[in-house]
Amino acid sequence: MSAQPTHQERPIRLSRGRHTSPEVGVCVMELASMRAGERFSDHPRAVSPTIGCFLRCYNDLIDDDRRQDLWQYAGRIIATADQPELERLRVQRLIAWADQASAGGPANRCPHRRQPRRANPRPDDPESAVQRVVDSLWRPLDQTHSSVLALLDELIDPQPSNGPPAAPSDSQLTIGTR
Repeated sequence: MSAQPTHQERPIRLSRGRHTSPEVGVCVMELASMRAGERFSDHPRAVSPTIGCFLRCYNDLIDDDRRQDLWQYAGRIIATADQPELERLRVQRLIAWADQASAGGPANRCPHRRQPRRANPRPDDPESAVQRVVDSLWRPLDQTHSSVLALLDELIDPQPSNGPPAAPSDSQLTIGTR
């Protein structure tokens, strides 16, 4: 008889989408709910709404190999559900990052995203800020992915004096290999 995979070790492979149980699959946010000891959900209460919204979108945007890099964040994001001031700071960081990433104009945007740039997100609205980031992403390549992981690090521990994390430059938005 083989042992069931657990969230304490790394045998669980992260997958795209929302799942009904760990036996069906697990996204990064569902893994976070398991690690936090909460009921299985992609909206764990112990996680910042801004970080949760961002990770749900990014988890589904990237390929299977890069998605496994998010495994480490399932534990790091627990206990980030903070005060409103920190949530506003996180939203502001997302907006600044997205604006920097899309500063080069339409050439920086993902070719399959043909919708026009959305209106400016409100500083208290994580969903519109996350959508701004998603709209600004080029293909999620290695350099872009590394920049997004650095952004996640900043969102977990926001420091007002550090300024927003760097977004990928035009030179980083090229086809790369893993």
